Amino acid sequence: MRYEVRLEGFEGQLVEVEPRLGGLWGGPRLFVNDQQVPGNKKMQLRRNDGREVTVRWKNDLWGVDVPNLDVDGTIIQVAKPMPIGYKIWCLLPILLVFIGGALGGIIGAVGVLVNGAIFRKRSIQPAVKVMIAIAVAIAAFVVYFLIASSIYSLL
Repeated sequence: MRYEVRLEGFEGQLVEVEPRLGGLWGGPRLFVNDQQVPGNKKMQLRRNDGREVTVRWKNDLWGVDVPNLDVDGTIIQVAKPMPIGYKIWCLLPILLVFIGGALGGIIGAVGVLVNGAIFRKRSIQPAVKVMIAIAVAIAAFVVYFLIASSIYSLL
């Protein structure tokens, strides 16, 4: 899902952010007129008046939300921030890292990514989002215990 961003000096151009939450498939991407802007951490854009601006990603503290843009020191909000309760629900599966080490961390991270995508969907009611997040957390724990017990039985 892409978010349209309105930047000063880019009137008449389509500027969009594709978050790609979690970074498993790479980080967020910036598009101008459907062309991906090269660069990862620091990008250069040319405004309508010819002036170049530097654009950087500004992640939130939790790392599960859509990043904002830092355009020459001005923070541009890409999407409305996710409520703190949603962020907590998103991060619930990562608790597996404390009981499952690396395997738990990997499975928990996948759960966090799935929950982040669910909570960003506009078409799902909030109560349903929470129920899905609980189901994802339970599924992550079940998958971890199935894999861990299979590995243990092989030893």
